[in-house]
Amino acid sequence: MAASPRLKVLSFTTVFPSAARPLFGLFVWERLRHAAAGADVTVVAPVAWQYRTPCPDTIRDGVKVVHPTFFYVPGIFKCLDGFWLAASAGRAVARAHRGAGFDLVDAHFGYPDGVAAACLAAVFRRPFMVTLRGSELATYDSLLRRALMRWALRRAAAVVAVSQPLAELAQALGTRPERLTVVENGVDLERFHPADRVSLRVALDCSSSRRLLVSVGHLVPLKGFHRVVGALPALLEEFDVDYVVVGGPAPRSEQYAADLHALVERLDLTARVRFVGALPPADVGRWLQAADMLVLDSDREGCPNVVLEAMACGTPVAAASVGAVPDLLTRDSGVVYDRTAGPAALEQALRTALRRAWNPQTVRAAVTTRSWASVGAKVVSLWRKSVA
Repeated sequence: MAASPRLKVLSFTTVFPSAARPLFGLFVWERLRHAAAGADVTVVAPVAWQYRTPCPDTIRDGVKVVHPTFFYVPGIFKCLDGFWLAASAGRAVARAHRGAGFDLVDAHFGYPDGVAAACLAAVFRRPFMVTLRGSELATYDSLLRRALMRWALRRAAAVVAVSQPLAELAQALGTRPERLTVVENGVDLERFHPADRVSLRVALDCSSSRRLLVSVGHLVPLKGFHRVVGALPALLEEFDVDYVVVGGPAPRSEQYAADLHALVERLDLTARVRFVGALPPADVGRWLQAADMLVLDSDREGCPNVVLEAMACGTPVAAASVGAVPDLLTRDSGVVYDRTAGPAALEQALRTALRRAWNPQTVRAAVTTRSWASVGAKVVSLWRKSVA
């Protein structure tokens, strides 16, 4: 019996690493590079015009990545971004079509990527798949953008949600249940693993006697770093803790970063709070290995990779009940709390987590089946189903 021809997929995303922003969208790349083991993948990753230089096309682990320029008007006419994105990427997609060709368009994020993919798939007469990753929760508040997402998702051959709340959102937007699948993110179990905390604390110039809380993410308000800093004075009445923030400002969030530093000074916490900036994954892993606890107080999430990475390092998590968090954490790996209940809920969750004795191996055991390889295999299966 002849083997099935190798599937050819054009993956389309605006959130992807480039020369200008090498740490941007690493979770998208992780899924794609593992899925590429089972299909021929070409990535078309438009880069917004303000980040364009230098962003050459590249080959990453055998995967061709093309970076056309995404032209749009900042701040206004956002309901047109999907169409502008399709027009901006049209020539690059046409070249891919004339070259090796493709059987399927695989879009990441419902808007504007999903709308652009729907347009491009119609032009080139190919099916398309859309993955919802979390930003759609904000886009849903816009009547026009919500209508455009509904239009795109109803036409998709398959829709993937990285959390159950996003699957419910997809259904609210008209996605048929038989076309909807939840596929949570994976974790690199070789890069993220338990290590000797004492030696890491020395290497990272941290106190070996204090408890270490760590948060990771872009310095933007929705990540809630200001709320964690605000909880520290009360927490210090019972625990001797330090707090480290790993991450740098996102575009147009510089004022929040400045306000965050000012809050630390105003609360007289400069000896307790440390900002180490944006770091590559290997260095993020060292902080997660050194930490006593990861804290995630986000307003919204899809499937937060940092939670999986902390657990893989044997580090327990205190996290708001957003996105996939309730499905990721178990009683033996962390504490989940209702962020909408106010500052007291965060403070109580931190106290509860700090009072417990956690077993690193038990914490890690909760994620040992969540490898990126298994995620990639699920995605390839959905690609084949979508083409069929």
